[in-house]
Amino acid sequence: MRHAWRQCKQETFCKKRTDKKLNKVGLFDFLKREKTHSDTTSNDNKLDESDVASLVAEIEGVPFKEFWYGSKLLERAAHYKDERVTKALVMRHHFLDNKNAGSCYVLRHTIKTLEGPYFNTLWEMLQSNNIEQANAASFILSEIGGLWTFQKSVNLLRNKGEESYQYLIPCIINLIARYHFIQNEQEPTMEVMDVKTEQIQTVSMKSNAADIYERTMKDRQLSNELFKFTTNDRIDEMISLLKNVPIKYFQDIDRYKLFSAIENLKVENK
Repeated sequence: MRHAWRQCKQETFCKKRTDKKLNKVGLFDFLKREKTHSDTTSNDNKLDESDVASLVAEIEGVPFKEFWYGSKLLERAAHYKDERVTKALVMRHHFLDNKNAGSCYVLRHTIKTLEGPYFNTLWEMLQSNNIEQANAASFILSEIGGLWTFQKSVNLLRNKGEESYQYLIPCIINLIARYHFIQNEQEPTMEVMDVKTEQIQTVSMKSNAADIYERTMKDRQLSNELFKFTTNDRIDEMISLLKNVPIKYFQDIDRYKLFSAIENLKVENK
């Protein structure tokens, strides 16, 4: 199943990073140890089996409009860190066509609240034998995982586990695209129709719809907050490891443009 991954051939992949939108992180010693589910699960909010089954069934059964901003269901789900709840949210997100819809943003924010930044459940899904689960997890990890997805991807590439390449490589491609997309984000705009001329005009969202602008900026902040700088050494390592991946896993992507895009994530030493 082919994803609607962002295209690596776009010019945004060829632009050197010069701005300050991403936060620089130091030595990343905290990344050397990955948390287990027991580390990230709150005993205080642990559901019993019947509660979990009921909540999962509700997530799986409600119409998509129930995932919109202010969703009481997602507010409730966010308090309980159980992998079955996470998987249900991931799969509902997977089957929404428009990944830029508000409901998808709210689902991803809820998943990040439950799993971030290590996203252990999603990595298990990506490495499972379930194609739908792997595809669903791969996309979300690349959209919101940032630095932690970058480092975990390097770890998996080190292991040279070809069985995971089918889902890992698209995840890396979209992750790198996200890094560059964040660097080129502009002030939000919106399209409106002139009732007299019936022509569509692009106008400032901030000036014309302050409430939507505020929500859009909040979505950006929550979606981008894990996209921090990594070290130049790790960037070099990822490129080196990707060069050993069989070309078939890159699908129709020019892998040398991908390598250049990764190279351009380096922080210049001043």
